Amino acid sequence: MALAEQVCSQKMEVLKQLNLELINPHEILLDEDDAQDFIQYLSEIEFDAILILQLTFRDAETICKIGSVFEQPITIWATNEPRDGDRLRLNSFCGLNLASHALGLRNRDFNWIYKNPSTTTSDGLISALSGIDRKRREFQPTGSLENHTWENKSKEAFKIGLLGQHPPGFDTCKYNDQSLENIFNTQITQFTLDELFKSAETSTDEEVNQIRDSISHVAGLDGVDQKELKKSLKLKLALENLQKKQSLDAFAIRCWPETFTKYGAAVCGPVSLMGEKKVPCACEADVMGALSQLYLQKITHEPTFLVDLVDMDILDDTGVVWHCGQAPFSMRSPSYDIEATVHTNRKKPLLFQFPLKKGDITLFRITQSLGSLRIVRINGEVLDKPMAYTGTSGVIKFDKGVENVLEGLIEERIEHHLVLAYGKHDREISKFASEFGLSVLEL
Repeated sequence: MALAEQVCSQKMEVLKQLNLELINPHEILLDEDDAQDFIQYLSEIEFDAILILQLTFRDAETICKIGSVFEQPITIWATNEPRDGDRLRLNSFCGLNLASHALGLRNRDFNWIYKNPSTTTSDGLISALSGIDRKRREFQPTGSLENHTWENKSKEAFKIGLLGQHPPGFDTCKYNDQSLENIFNTQITQFTLDELFKSAETSTDEEVNQIRDSISHVAGLDGVDQKELKKSLKLKLALENLQKKQSLDAFAIRCWPETFTKYGAAVCGPVSLMGEKKVPCACEADVMGALSQLYLQKITHEPTFLVDLVDMDILDDTGVVWHCGQAPFSMRSPSYDIEATVHTNRKKPLLFQFPLKKGDITLFRITQSLGSLRIVRINGEVLDKPMAYTGTSGVIKFDKGVENVLEGLIEERIEHHLVLAYGKHDREISKFASEFGLSVLEL
């Protein structure tokens, strides 16, 4: 919280320079109850505009509530993150990304700023608050997932195991079961997290030791809590058992908080190992993310990695993709060892840590943004850079520039999860989109 408080203080100093009357809480709003109290207070007074300081990553539930209760223009101010090789402390951009998608689904427009306080001008703030110089991309909607019809149903049949439900406020992870079947010939098989946990506990020590031996080259395995490590590896066995028994092609897993609070270990490491074997496991129960992984995997014949874009730096024209520690081993930079580590917030293993290898990449997703079923494709190159944040991450130089990608993601209200694969696959993705009558948004 120290960094968030520091950034909050810096933003307030910038705001105080404006000739505006500020009505703000005296402390950072940490939970829904705090936010609800302040929303109630605002509903009883008059004001002209709402400025949300997106200090850290939060779900979109509260922002959507603000958008539905008030008609005044909304501006969200998010902040860059220092790339110091330490843990991702703010993840402010991802919070903006999540909120933009949710507000887009509700047809609630908003303005946004993505700058550090030191580079934010008074004129820029006034323009955002008043809605001046708003830019909206033009696109051709193809219909929502619920009403999109296409006579050529997918010839490829997929089965995705859904473990738990997506967290509240994560509209980015919603899906429509019937439409998945009608359009993509994909079936969802639902499991509870308890089923996964109970299956894990039936694993034998011999089975666990076999997995540990298979990753003996990973540095630091002896340095994490051994009981928790064993529990984490058991989750990999449970996923394998479910996958084989149910003939599943992928999983969408509610990876937090219950794996930590109820079971007692992380599923991130097992997700990495499953992904390397081409059984994608999308975190936060993101079914459309898992489906996107399957199709990009089919196109590339290589493992994929479900990522968050967590930092966009206009000055050096790069962005950072990241997730807790679940990239497939084959994506590791050869200049670095694979390290065993713990979740940065929950402090439990097993996660893996390494920067991504240099090379051309494609970011891809079957998106439902703005209520329209489309394909988003972003080309770029992972640079040979040190690890930006703990976990698995890569610094990307985008073919069309970071500013274009930044504006496109937020203005088009794209989901916060994208799928990364190595290589450029423009022709194959265009062919895939054509098969389903979908447009391709190229950023």
